[in-house]
Amino acid sequence: KTKSENQRLANKIPDFKTHVLPVRLEETKNGFLFYLEAYYTSTNLSNNRWNATNPYSNYPYSPYGFGNPWRVTPPYNYGYPYNNFESTTSAESKMHLACLTIFDSKGELVSDHGFSLEELKLNTAEQIADFIYTPTRTTIAFSKKENIHVQVSQMDGVPILSEKSPQQLTQATETLRSDNDHSGQVRFWYKNNLLLFGYETIKNPEKGNREVFYINKLKVE
Repeated sequence: KTKSENQRLANKIPDFKTHVLPVRLEETKNGFLFYLEAYYTSTNLSNNRWNATNPYSNYPYSPYGFGNPWRVTPPYNYGYPYNNFESTTSAESKMHLACLTIFDSKGELVSDHGFSLEELKLNTAEQIADFIYTPTRTTIAFSKKENIHVQVSQMDGVPILSEKSPQQLTQATETLRSDNDHSGQVRFWYKNNLLLFGYETIKNPEKGNREVFYINKLKVE
């Protein structure tokens, strides 16, 4: 915004550039679902490359595509079904918008559903959110720090619920310590279930801090 304002004051055309990361293309009995995430960065990421060590790197998605510093190496770095995307630059990416576009069986646009990712900062551009689709509504979710953000929309794309709730820990006396914005990734699992997983620091008043890899199941009612 500041850059565009300075360009306008200099009698130049305001310039705003954003990038799109395609994530899921899914066929339904009524048409197609196309999910993507928009982001922008301080430098050109055109030299990003797919992980050459991944035998499934040509697939469009990879559930284990962690960005640095949590890169999972073979043989556990599977390529399907979520993005496995690695940057050769040190640029910081800001995730801008999650977008689900719904098409009918002829490819005509039916509706689109957008959910702000709150400028979530990452070392690389990678998928952070995911969705659940039903014939009556859509749900998009992502994680930021200690909170889970969820938006539910009608089929016409109008949001009917947008809220955030803290992640639940197994012990009431423990709390999460958030050192950065990004604390986990959300992935569609099956039916109305999502997975939230990642690394986090848990503060325990008696035993001290510990680093853990966690997996949470998110069920959409």
